[in-house]
Amino acid sequence: MSTQQAAVVALVLSVGVAASAGVACAVSGWLDQREFASFGSILSRVSLQEFGGGLLVGMLAAVSAVAYLVIGGNARLATTPTEVGTRSTSFLFIAAVLLYLTVNVVSEELIFRRIVLGNFVEGLTSRSLDQRYVALLAVAASALVFGVWHPISPGAGGGIDTVLTSAGVGVLLGTAYLLSGRLSFPVGIHLGGGLVLVTLTQQQLFGYALPTVVELEQLTGGPEVTYGILFARVASGLCLVCLWVYLTRGKLSFDDRVFSQETKANDPRKSRNPTAGND
Repeated sequence: MSTQQAAVVALVLSVGVAASAGVACAVSGWLDQREFASFGSILSRVSLQEFGGGLLVGMLAAVSAVAYLVIGGNARLATTPTEVGTRSTSFLFIAAVLLYLTVNVVSEELIFRRIVLGNFVEGLTSRSLDQRYVALLAVAASALVFGVWHPISPGAGGGIDTVLTSAGVGVLLGTAYLLSGRLSFPVGIHLGGGLVLVTLTQQQLFGYALPTVVELEQLTGGPEVTYGILFARVASGLCLVCLWVYLTRGKLSFDDRVFSQETKANDPRKSRNPTAGND
């Protein structure tokens, strides 16, 4: 398959994934009696700022995982420039893959953070639990769902390791959403971390890898390495998330807009701004 054909496949899949996410939002909105606008937008200035911050956090967290591998002697970085015209032979392919990755990430965040995590928050809050316990249980439950989804999702694979590593990343993304109150923040974290790891490991997408100047060559493996990488990425990511939230808001606490949004979801008369906290 040529890169042009691969680009077409990526574009078609992007449309399919976006349509699936739209259906999920429509069904969720119908069941919960929410307006479609309540699922948010990334077009506002603040949301774009949060998205940019998320990209930075996600990239730095992924770099921390790479550093763990290299410092521990489990991998090495090799300088192997791959220009457009070698492994990735067209700008169209690169653009199509970036679009596919972005659409896939946005779709997953809509489904697993906005819908799944949001409904866990709503259900637990209705039981008059302390907000801290609501956040803890909701993040853990939604992260588990996120983890279980990955091995069974189309084109994926893996076993218990995939479930646990994906769930660990889900904890990071869920915490980022509850602290920031904006979906664009975990979208940026998810996309930034994925781009760094996919590029450095030269993971093939549709038969080709994205161009890079540095390639990560893993020397050893095993569960201890897998979970060490996960710990490095999630721990550093959580620290960076907390730092970002504190620097941009002047305090570190769960965003009340997420909780108030969920408790008012089934009573539109009490919600004046259905998009608050979710763009």
